[in-house]
Amino acid sequence: MWGYTGPAQLWNVAIRIWQNGGDIFNEDKTKVIVDQPPAYEAIQWFFDLYLKQKVAPASLRSSDASPAHWFPNGQVAMIEADTNTRFQFRDTKVNWGVAPQPKQAQYASWTGGSGYTIPTLAKHPDDSWAFISYASSEDGARLLMRQGAAASAVIKAMQSPDFLHTPPEYVETFLDMLKTAHPQPFIVKNHEFQDIWDKEMDLVATGKKTAKEAAGDVKRQVEPLLAPTG
Repeated sequence: MWGYTGPAQLWNVAIRIWQNGGDIFNEDKTKVIVDQPPAYEAIQWFFDLYLKQKVAPASLRSSDASPAHWFPNGQVAMIEADTNTRFQFRDTKVNWGVAPQPKQAQYASWTGGSGYTIPTLAKHPDDSWAFISYASSEDGARLLMRQGAAASAVIKAMQSPDFLHTPPEYVETFLDMLKTAHPQPFIVKNHEFQDIWDKEMDLVATGKKTAKEAAGDVKRQVEPLLAPTG
């Protein structure tokens, strides 16, 4: 059994940075600060789980690191996941539970999601709004969770038995971690930022660059994207 696995996407690398007291951008997103020690040291520690510690079965930027088959087959002890995991692993025979994110300098976790929209040319905007209004209510959110939705933005619904049931064990930990949750580190030119980030993290994951070197290159390439336009 391996100790940990999971493809290192932006969100779970960012979690390591936040837990170490660092960040990718400053608060108003006018500067890239991932080149500071709390950030690049956390990145290096994370990728070294595979590069040096060998606790993961594959490089953390590789699709082979996906927990989709490792975890439900009992071949890895820990993964990072969100509430969708309950649906994904509904048929596993592994007895599993939820643990909080670890702490280095501070506790930190991640949150994100999507919202309902009504297209400008929708043929039935009033009916669409009626559905959205219901789905965004506590009753509607609880109904959707009973039908298989992983979670909801309606906290009262998340605190109900429609979410707080087993498996997994200790599912309330998902709610506990919301107290230290950060939004995704998005910027206006996010596609450009994401491409640069992924390329640099690939180099760290394969040992071709140190995290400090990659962080400096991220700053050099991404900071011009933060400049105001117009």
